[in-house]
Amino acid sequence: LQWSIDAYLLTIAVFVLVGGKLGDRIGHRRNLMTGISGFIICSAICGLSTNITMLIIARAFQGISAALIFPSQTALVAQIFPLKNRGKATGMIVSISSLFMILGPLVGGYFTQVASWHWIFWINLPIGLIGLWLIRSFLPASEPGKGKIDLPGFFFFAIGSSALTISFMEAGNWGWISSKTMIAFLITAIAGFLLLRREHHTPHPFLDLTLFKRPVYAAININVTIIQFIMMISVSRIIYIQEILGYSPL
Repeated sequence: LQWSIDAYLLTIAVFVLVGGKLGDRIGHRRNLMTGISGFIICSAICGLSTNITMLIIARAFQGISAALIFPSQTALVAQIFPLKNRGKATGMIVSISSLFMILGPLVGGYFTQVASWHWIFWINLPIGLIGLWLIRSFLPASEPGKGKIDLPGFFFFAIGSSALTISFMEAGNWGWISSKTMIAFLITAIAGFLLLRREHHTPHPFLDLTLFKRPVYAAININVTIIQFIMMISVSRIIYIQEILGYSPL
């Protein structure tokens, strides 16, 4: 159950920066459509899953698709709207997204209880297809650029974040001072050190650390981190409420 959630979140975290840089290269409209198309396909595979391993793998690829969507939708707002209207446009997107985040668990609980959990993935197909039609009909094409992807930086970032996630998820089973947990933390530390050293010396860093010197940028990231941390506790609590307290999905 944990991995069906965290496989999705981990691949988003690992690939979201790649998604932004890929959008710079091929154009954000095309990147957004690619991400939505992949999300539709992966949702169908999730809905067809016959065992937990198949579901977890499909969820991981669904996260990669989502990692293409998020940065491109933000970049397209900056391209389409003049500076004075960007705040309003972004606020509308965040408001609508928040509304669906509130409705999602309720709708998912309803489908799970009256039909099957598979339907929480099938519902993505018509919504995604409508989204693709809207993009093709109304969004202007965006010109591809020449953004470069720092592959060594991406490798260090992927290894470090994956090892850190695995160590926190499995430490309860392995033991906090077991050799497996210590090795996972050591891999995290080594990958983090190599990433920092790489990003300070490459002309096209995968993770531009100088951005964190800007107070607004740093404050936004701290704020989002705290909110996401609280939200993930809530997601895990749902498992406790259903499996231990015996509440129905709805």
